[in-house]
Amino acid sequence: MDQFPVELVEKIFKLAACEIHTAISLARVSKPVNSWIIPSLYTSIHLRSDTDTMLLQRTLHGSSAMVLAPKIKTISFGFVHVPPGFGELLSQICTNLYHVNLSHHDLSDMMKSFRTLNRVQWLTVQGQLRIVELYHPIPYLGNVTHLHFPEDSPYHFHFQDSFPSVTHFSCAYRPAATSSGYKLRPGFLKQVLAKSNPGMQVIVVHVSLEWVLQSVPGAGDDEMLAYLERLEKEDKRVVVRPYEDLEDDVEAMWNYADGVIAKKETSLQ
Repeated sequence: MDQFPVELVEKIFKLAACEIHTAISLARVSKPVNSWIIPSLYTSIHLRSDTDTMLLQRTLHGSSAMVLAPKIKTISFGFVHVPPGFGELLSQICTNLYHVNLSHHDLSDMMKSFRTLNRVQWLTVQGQLRIVELYHPIPYLGNVTHLHFPEDSPYHFHFQDSFPSVTHFSCAYRPAATSSGYKLRPGFLKQVLAKSNPGMQVIVVHVSLEWVLQSVPGAGDDEMLAYLERLEKEDKRVVVRPYEDLEDDVEAMWNYADGVIAKKETSLQ
């Protein structure tokens, strides 16, 4: 391919490297191809084990750190131990990191490790949240604008105290566990609206009627759908989606919601 311009060859290889296994294979072709492909592998980091975390920390302390660190935009944490100084290291050199994805089990401890990550604007919290309490302000989360709970709804929650800058909020609606079994609490959605920040622009609610019907005997799906449709019409910020449509790609989810809101606003003009 020597007869082609280097820029064109680079673009071809980068397009071919859209799938992770292909990218890893292409990175072994030659040193120039390696230098094109490897940085793209660091755009979204998934730390599934302590070994992954240790290897990333070693990389960010290495000679290639200044090239690779600015490429990191998203970091997802599994059930991993965050070594001392890891958060400070990320905040110092990962200048384009804007999205952190973590489990609710590690929320408090993990956030302590990221006190200096003031640039993080998107936060995704995985897992069921009944045990999560966010009553008190968390100053270093003050810049979070996009807050996503893909598997549950936070009941004890105050936006303006914990996340004063949030403009986009997303959660999954589940029937709530009570001492007498699971019960529908559609009113919680109204609480979310009531507690939302003045600058809130988008509220996405992912609902699984299967959860509702399995958990709450005799629950009427028609009644639930009617309530959600009414809520979506009454508040132009609200977007209701089937849980089954929830994407792993959070950016795609936010883009979809923004598009729905834009159509609503256009129809009202």
